[in-house]
Amino acid sequence: MIYQCEDSETGFLSAVFAAYETKETPNQLVFTDVQTAMLSEIRRIPPDYEKAARVRAALLRRGGRRAADDLDKVLRSAEEDKMTAAFRYVRLTINERADVSGRLADPDVFRFQDIVRRVQAERHRFTGFLRFLETKSGVYYAHYAPDNDITALIAPHFRARLSAQKFVIHDVKRNKLALCDGKQLRYAETDALPTIVLSEDEAALRCVNPECPAQALRNIIHFASRDAMDIDGLGTAVATQLVEKDMVHSAADIYALSREQLLTLDKFKEKSADNLLNAIQRSKENNLDKLLFGFGIRNIGDKAAALLAEHFGSLQAIREADAAAISEIDGFGGVMAQSVVEFFAKEGTTDLVHRLADAGVNMQWKGEPKGDKLAGKTLVVTGTLETLSRNEAEALIVKNGGKASGSVSKKTSYVVAGTAAGSKLTKAQALGVPVLTEAEFLDLLKEE
Repeated sequence: MIYQCEDSETGFLSAVFAAYETKETPNQLVFTDVQTAMLSEIRRIPPDYEKAARVRAALLRRGGRRAADDLDKVLRSAEEDKMTAAFRYVRLTINERADVSGRLADPDVFRFQDIVRRVQAERHRFTGFLRFLETKSGVYYAHYAPDNDITALIAPHFRARLSAQKFVIHDVKRNKLALCDGKQLRYAETDALPTIVLSEDEAALRCVNPECPAQALRNIIHFASRDAMDIDGLGTAVATQLVEKDMVHSAADIYALSREQLLTLDKFKEKSADNLLNAIQRSKENNLDKLLFGFGIRNIGDKAAALLAEHFGSLQAIREADAAAISEIDGFGGVMAQSVVEFFAKEGTTDLVHRLADAGVNMQWKGEPKGDKLAGKTLVVTGTLETLSRNEAEALIVKNGGKASGSVSKKTSYVVAGTAAGSKLTKAQALGVPVLTEAEFLDLLKEE
């Protein structure tokens, strides 16, 4: 038995209530795409705020505030088994009528707390290394791409630290924003990067010197991250050592590291050194969009980097393009285009590109040419499809010239709806947006 519920805390707690109500013990809890659907019975649990509130109250009574806070962190995690781990932990807490967080010998407790620890570690990292830029209007702006959905966890820290300062924190991976007007925090979702006009000196709140170790460390961590160059083994701890030991000052230095240098790092043996060198070598073959995102160009997230790479085909062509040419890309505004031009105009960027080229890093777009069957159309995928994951469906949209959006509006051309579609389907119906089944969507791509 698999329980499938809405992607929210209310949805999860409603599933917990359903399990108690029916005296069932689901093998797995999921929000969306279930790969084992053919082998298991799926029970879809609708959100119920009253039932969720009853479970939340029971969790607070039995496990205290810590249990509720830890649950919030786990549900924000990117771990595939987070739902199942959360269910087992909450069930144990309620049944035992106590805080069970210290029972690490229990595998269910251990797994749950391990996820908590991973989310806390990333939260701690970004509260220390998030970089803000000052806009002409005086608003501080920061963009980042965390592994976990932690924006709501770090934003209160910066509200307290920055006092009455207005700021925006933008998770470019999930298109989520935290906005502070100097007093109150609010959260929103966006399909595109906000229009941000930077001051002439682009003053950095954390650091104004691009050569300082703290900024170098941030750049290297981002460059090696999963959505950028995906250098496995080059995480925060290793990057910190490399910078502190004066081995790495920029991304290009990564490709000059030797086995002997790595063996001087803490907890590094021959195998770990060789694994990291192999990961570095593999990263040279990445597609151009990974490199572009790894540069950390302001206002350019992973989706924008992919559009840029595909449109121009090579890094050299991007470097030679002016703002007007870049603005022709669908989804690019003037600010984004200017950010690209300014980045490649910097003297330091030229040196970085040359050194990466000398190291053998790929600077060409290697993807298939896009089709035009969905050219000019915006599609939203919602619910669980029968044969495609949401990511696969969105990739098909982009491959065929369309735009894959995460929210429904009057400008949406189609909504592709699977089972348990939820609020996006409801909104599409209210706005009169055409709704397609998965089969109809695939037929649309076959049309000549």
